[in-house]
Amino acid sequence: MMTESASGAVRSLQEIAAEMREIARVRLAFDPMRYLTRKTRAGEAWFDRGSYYFPVGPGAGFALRAIMYPGYVWVAVRQRVVVSQAGVIGMQVDVDNGALPFLVVPRLFSEETFNWAETLPFALVVKQTSLISFLNFDAVAQWIVTEWYGCWVAADVWQKDVVAMERAAGKYSIPPVVEAGSW
Repeated sequence: MMTESASGAVRSLQEIAAEMREIARVRLAFDPMRYLTRKTRAGEAWFDRGSYYFPVGPGAGFALRAIMYPGYVWVAVRQRVVVSQAGVIGMQVDVDNGALPFLVVPRLFSEETFNWAETLPFALVVKQTSLISFLNFDAVAQWIVTEWYGCWVAADVWQKDVVAMERAAGKYSIPPVVEAGSW
């Protein structure tokens, strides 16, 4: 069976079905949890989680440096910071020696969690190193807990998938042109 599109081109059901499969793959690729779960099941990735606890005096700080496993990139699905009480804590993130612009957050934290990686596109992808610095600007001592839940993805798999995602984003992010009277 053949159908006619708005542009007048004739398309087969196979072409339409192929396009629908491609759109379904694009939706899967842009859903981080589904993407990472699928890569883990295929043996191309593995999940990691952990946390650190630091007591920090007034005006003091600390830094965490992470070096990536060779041949893998780290995709942060969730990262958060918890402090002992409301206080002014400065947080600065440097990824891949400045490849990602600094994320600087000098702000008043509440005792609640501050989920910051989820605010970045596809969470946070680290290829080489990351450095996270914290500074207690408060007049009283605080304790700070940093937690993460992320996924290590094989670098070659990630690079191939990023190219496919960018191609699909370019193809499907532009709405079709609809001419007056064509519908």
